[in-house]
Amino acid sequence: MQQDFSVETLPLKGAFRVRHKVFSDHRGMFKRLSCHQSLLDSGVDAQPRQVNASLTPKKGTIRGMHFQHEPATETKIVCAMSGSLFDVLIDLRPDSDTYLQWYGEQLSGESHSSLIVPPGFAHGFQTTSDNVLMMYLNSTDYAPDLESGIHPLDPSIAVAWPLPVTELSAKDSEHSFIDSTFNGISLGTFEGT
Repeated sequence: MQQDFSVETLPLKGAFRVRHKVFSDHRGMFKRLSCHQSLLDSGVDAQPRQVNASLTPKKGTIRGMHFQHEPATETKIVCAMSGSLFDVLIDLRPDSDTYLQWYGEQLSGESHSSLIVPPGFAHGFQTTSDNVLMMYLNSTDYAPDLESGIHPLDPSIAVAWPLPVTELSAKDSEHSFIDSTFNGISLGTFEGT
């Protein structure tokens, strides 16, 4: 069976990069963004229930760091369809070896890569070009009463954003900084660290 993409592990346990195979000819290109069985064969259960897109016009904008609490924790597959961005994941699982550690990677419409954000992680990004179109494949339905976030400029996490921040929504700027009362995201099904 021909592989349309490969799955690679990232430094944060449970997070992955997907490298998509690009099929090109005189008409343009085609790539498979997700295949449930191929992901399962790679040890990733990320069947999408919801597909979302965002368009961010201004370079330097940060969206994030977002997550959902149980029972609506989710796996996300995220990719840039056009433009470029610095995508960031933060492990918020208190039982994980990489708790409160972050990972960032440049994604673009030309990189032909996606990141798999597992349950118990916060996710966000900063645009590194204008007019960034982002696609998200989410494994659960959006639950507004279970959504939350941490401030993207939290000094205890110290994400090394590549650009000065040009835009940050009022909602994202109101997210709390991590303090001694923060307990992370406990997952009933979390196995190992």
